[in-house]
Amino acid sequence: MTACSDAPHCHKEEVRLDPGADPQPQWFAIFYQKKIVNTSRELLPIHPEVMGVLAKRSGKIFSIFAASGLLRGLMKLTRFAGAAAVVLITHCANIQKEDTGANSAKNNNSGSGLANVAAGIYLADTVTDAPGNTGSGTYNSSGIIDGVRGAGTVAGATSGVFSLDNSGASSQVVVRWAGKKIKNGTGIDFIIFENAFYVSGNSAARFMDLAFVEVSNDNVNYCGFAPDYTNSPETTYSNNPAHWPRFAGKTPVLYNLDTNNLSATQLFQDNDANKEPDLAGGDAFDLDDLSASNAYGNGCTTILRDELKTNGFIYLKLIPAARRINPDTGAAFVVDGVSTGPDFDGIAARYIE
Repeated sequence: MTACSDAPHCHKEEVRLDPGADPQPQWFAIFYQKKIVNTSRELLPIHPEVMGVLAKRSGKIFSIFAASGLLRGLMKLTRFAGAAAVVLITHCANIQKEDTGANSAKNNNSGSGLANVAAGIYLADTVTDAPGNTGSGTYNSSGIIDGVRGAGTVAGATSGVFSLDNSGASSQVVVRWAGKKIKNGTGIDFIIFENAFYVSGNSAARFMDLAFVEVSNDNVNYCGFAPDYTNSPETTYSNNPAHWPRFAGKTPVLYNLDTNNLSATQLFQDNDANKEPDLAGGDAFDLDDLSASNAYGNGCTTILRDELKTNGFIYLKLIPAARRINPDTGAAFVVDGVSTGPDFDGIAARYIE
């Protein structure tokens, strides 16, 4: 952990990854994976994506127990148990065989840190603002800068991630690339890795924790990509990613530094230009798609938008969609019934200066 070095723009603690350290303690992950997930599999044949939801959400709960005291943890656990029961009832009737192919890569956060990141892939390495950082479990902000270890399409990664809350202290995260600037090049400029996964192997039905993506040069005024929820009615949640254009948190992460390492060419490959990289997964963004909208009071103007498109950005901010008001409904954006907020595994940039 280092002091903030670029005042006045840095306004909270700055956390920088030590490549020689293990930033993600494993005790809580081992505990809930063995005591919750394995025990549940012995008790009843729960569908794989249900286990993914249980594991993903129980990780946050145990982080809360460790960092925020017993009472808050019990409150979260109570809400989680009710939501999990709904998921079990909804999904267990449609049990299918678990995908054992290449897309079901095992999450592993015990690898060799960032040493094996391929040339031409630039992972965000500095957390500038993380009000929900507790230093423990999935609320340890180093999880977003300790390397990407996706878990594939069957279940989201449950360790080595940084969790944001739909409501609660962990409201946003701001990262950067050690003072470097991310530039606008040809095609994809950066990829957001969040642990979404398919429901029953269906790519058109996903468990998603949606988020806004915004970029800035001063960490004050930001421009985003004008995400828009297009389901009808917009007061009803849809798990079809096609209804969530320009949001992050839609696409499973296939890239894994330990089990599915990729070259830069492979990572940013998107042959069908659908902003879902073919081999890496994650949600791709192109600075050419930046919007000048200031609908959320983030300080964006046409001049700033054009500056960011032309000269690049320093800071990248992620905010849970549930924290923003949908201008079409006048209420917060809807979320999956068991969503508590996104869990980010990392951000990879393509062009840096």
